[in-house]
Amino acid sequence: MVCEQWQNSIVSVDKTLAIVLLILNIFFPGLGTLINAFMGDGVVGDQVLVAILQWLTAICIVGWIWAIWWGILMVQKAKG
Repeated sequence: MVCEQWQNSIVSVDKTLAIVLLILNIFFPGLGTLINAFMGDGVVGDQVLVAILQWLTAICIVGWIWAIWWGILMVQKAKG
């Protein structure tokens, strides 16, 4: 399933940074996800796509909720 593939592509970062990315996603939907896309060895295209979709759909609240949920996933996947 596409959603699982996208979730598996979340770059694991330390807990503090993951919380910062969550906060960014709360106030600027997609920004935390976009930054996370560049945190690995290279750019994670799936995460860039998710960030763009979160930003585009934020106007109808769906993207905002999605971005918050994605931020929570980043915190859950965080190291330490």
